[in-house]
Parts: sequence; structure tokens; C-alpha cells
Amino acid sequence: PKSSSLVVSPKEASAYKQILNHREAEAQADVFTFRVLLKEVSHLPKMDLIGSCDAYAVATVGDKQRFQTKTVWNSYTAKWNEAFEFRVGSAAGDMLHVSVYDKDKTSKDDYIGCIRFPLLDLLAGPNALSPLTSVEKLMPLLDKNGREIVGHDGTTTMLSFSILALGIMPPLPADISKKAVNASELLLDPASNGAGGLSTRLKALAEDGSFASGPD
Repeated sequence: PKSSSLVVSPKEASAYKQILNHREAEAQADVFTFRVLLKEVSHLPKMDLIGSCDAYAVATVGDKQRFQTKTVWNSYTAKWNEAFEFRVGSAAGDMLHVSVYDKDKTSKDDYIGCIRFPLLDLLAGPNALSPLTSVEKLMPLLDKNGREIVGHDGTTTMLSFSILALGIMPPLPADISKKAVNASELLLDPASNGAGGLSTRLKALAEDGSFASGPD
């Protein structure tokens, strides 16, 4: 029997093949994947009559990609350290929008402020990222009129996050990626379209049956 470090079921191998078959079309559509790590927001304003602030963030790109962090209760510094993957392109959208809210248990959540960052700036020009490289960002939260939010201590409220460029491969479904390959195999390298790239290796494994079969 053939051996492989990729242990997946036949169903999962089929799913891989479907993803890889769509990859060329995704590349032609200029769809690029970024991983955004929302680290923390600091110098939050006092939002509650009793207590400080119960902050969470909502990150979006376009109309269909939306993720929400956990809520950090009763703190002027909300540390999330949560990562989300976004597809960027003409159809998927290109503007990263992160809004921060104060969670209320008995009424509507209060809007605090937001940041907007054009991810297309990381695809071309002097700030372009190569695959598997990242950039650190520290930006002030702005209100709906574009003014900086001032925190409880008189300091501007700041959002800290990083952006990692993955490549032109769409993210794999979580139920497959957790079991099938390790994190380093999922990251797209610049030679991914070459003879030794991830696309070639996975397609070869799927086509010749080298995926070790497991229970469906």
C-alpha cells in the first residue's frame, strides 16, 4: 500500500480535487487571499455607566465576507488575537473594514468606531507583499464623521492588526484542512504553480490514489 503524510478519506480527496480544479479560474479572476490577525484595540472610551467597555470587532471585505471576534468584557484594552481569511479581488471586494462595538446585554450594542484599509495596496506598488510575508498596522479608530475616537484617558483609540499574504489559492474548508494537512502545507508559496508546488503535489496525490484512505 502507498504511504502518505496526508490522511484523508476518499470524500475529502474528491473535495481537494474540486478546489484545485477551480484554482486556475480563481487566479485568472485575480482573487488573492489574505489572513488578517486582529490583535487588540487600546485606549477605549468609557461606554458603560457601571464599568468600562465591553469591546468586540466585526471585520468585513465586500458584502459577503464577515467575521466577528469574541467580546472582551469590562476593559479599556480588548485583546482578541483572532485571525480571519479574506479573498480579495474585483468580485470579492478589496476594502478591509473593521468596526468596533461595545456589547450591551439589555439594549442595542453601541458603535465605537472603525478603520478602513485598502487591501489592493498590498497587491501592487511600493507596499506590495510577496506571498507568505506580512505587515503590521496600527490605526486610529474613526467615528462616522472621520474624526479620531478619544479614549477614557484622553489618548486616541488605536486598533492593532497584521496582514499576511497567502496567495491566489482560496481557503480550504475547515473540516478538511484541520485533518488533511499541516499549516505549512496550506500556505501558498511563489512556486505553487510550478512542478513542485502545492497545487501540483496535491493534484498528483489525489489522482494516483496516494491519499491514505480513512473512514468517511
